Amino acid sequence: MMTHTMHARTRQAASALALFAAGSTLGQDLRITVANDGSSRTRGVITAEFAGQIPGGATAIGTVWADTSFALSSIFSSSPITITGFNPGYSSAIFGDPQITGNGTQSVSFVGLQPGGGLGNPDPSNPLVVATFETEPRSLVDFELIGQNSALFTGNPLEPFGTVRLYQDVTGNAGSLTFSVLNIYNFPQPGTAVAFGSIGLFGARRRRSGRSGS
Repeated sequence: MMTHTMHARTRQAASALALFAAGSTLGQDLRITVANDGSSRTRGVITAEFAGQIPGGATAIGTVWADTSFALSSIFSSSPITITGFNPGYSSAIFGDPQITGNGTQSVSFVGLQPGGGLGNPDPSNPLVVATFETEPRSLVDFELIGQNSALFTGNPLEPFGTVRLYQDVTGNAGSLTFSVLNIYNFPQPGTAVAFGSIGLFGARRRRSGRSGS
């Protein structure tokens, strides 16, 4: 797997409906966006922005997405999806590179870790560019969190490996932090982007958007 440093690119507006869907992400601790990367009609980028509060005792963000587990899948087709790059923060001497399963098929999973406490070099960028992928033109790509997902905070002397807060645990139960997913991955033709906005709304209904736990 080739790892490369990725830079956030300005995302094109998908449609008025997709912008309406963005309203459903307001008030969430983590806002995950799946969108065209701006360089090609077949290439996508996954970003995450933390808008919550740093927990007591900690002073800074270590990384907005430490434990990172998600799946990409083709909707209504068998179009292959390939994860083409990931943030270098997910590579460490101790834990190695992320585990990517099913690359080049219609369903791909990504399981990675940005460890703190000197065990790695987590990326504190906010928003964070997580990964890039490529699929066929006109493909609909679904996104879903799987397994444990968390944020890492630093600065608490009582927690030398960082303060971890969960978005969801290993079995998919809600953590103390909330998250939302906005899927505005663009169609190659601007006139069809509205339909994809609908898919973004559909996907949001499948994922937790309310707060539970503390």
